[in-house]
Amino acid sequence: MKILSLDSSGSLFSIALMTGNQSFLKTYPANKENSENLLSEIRLLLKENSFEFSDLDGITFGAGPGSFTGVRVACGIAYGIAYAQNLPIVGINTLEAYAAIHSKPYTISCIDARMNQVYIAGVEFIDNAFNFHGEMMVVDPDKLPDYQCSNPIIIGSGVRPYAKEIKKQYDHLNPIIDDQEYALAEIIGHLAKNRFAKNFNLVYAQPIYVRDKVAYTIKEREAD
Repeated sequence: MKILSLDSSGSLFSIALMTGNQSFLKTYPANKENSENLLSEIRLLLKENSFEFSDLDGITFGAGPGSFTGVRVACGIAYGIAYAQNLPIVGINTLEAYAAIHSKPYTISCIDARMNQVYIAGVEFIDNAFNFHGEMMVVDPDKLPDYQCSNPIIIGSGVRPYAKEIKKQYDHLNPIIDDQEYALAEIIGHLAKNRFAKNFNLVYAQPIYVRDKVAYTIKEREAD
């Protein structure tokens, strides 16, 4: 199966072309210029590997949570390509994607939500499938939820900026901390393989925002 995968939900943009056992990955810093050039880079990646959009069997993207603008960019580009080519499309939850990096029995995925908050979820890996333990949520770092587990991996873009709060809340669980930055397109492509419909259908391709508010008002910024 030939899959195009893209993610612009976090601090690293990435695109991946996956063909059978091979994958071709490109990563870029998250910024306005790279956001505007993402479609051009996708075309270039396909051309470099002698592919056309019509050769693809499916397209997937990081559906969030993450950067509101970044999620919309990836979602819009993926929709456009999938609709034009009548390709199956599926969005993958980025909290699940972080859990799939190590595929350990229990992961606490923690994504920087800006506005001094984090997106967070507990994810269990059971019978070769990822399952959310409770609800994914957006919280202040001093109000992190309790999780009943031991030796979890805590991973994601929210780990480094909120290391103090994470240690205070979860140190008793004897966690493994992974504060690296990761490009997610390739892992998103792997997760999507068995989730495609037969043809273009948006039912599995909705963006995941978790919260509706994406910025403070002027008064809120002044009061902060």
